Amino acid sequence: MGYHYLIDKSGTLLKGRDLNKTPAAQKGHNTGSIAIMVHGLEEFSGASLETLTSWCSQINDAYSGKISFHGHSEVSNKSCPVFDFRTLLLLDRFGRMP
Repeated sequence: MGYHYLIDKSGTLLKGRDLNKTPAAQKGHNTGSIAIMVHGLEEFSGASLETLTSWCSQINDAYSGKISFHGHSEVSNKSCPVFDFRTLLLLDRFGRMP
């Protein structure tokens, strides 16, 4: 798996690639990133989005808020994520959580 974490439809957080390895999630934008994939195409369960919110908050806290969150669509012509992750995570214009 090219991602560090996968969140399945039931909201279970699954471990993928070791954090000490660069992910293979977004060509040219993988260095220094933690890659998280939420299982789904156009519909995502409330449980999976709750897990995403909680996990990103924990990651943000672990790095003392000195990180930012971005989707594929911000660095490529991919349309994912197809849900409004910026609003879900309460991100500012720089991709930082409060």
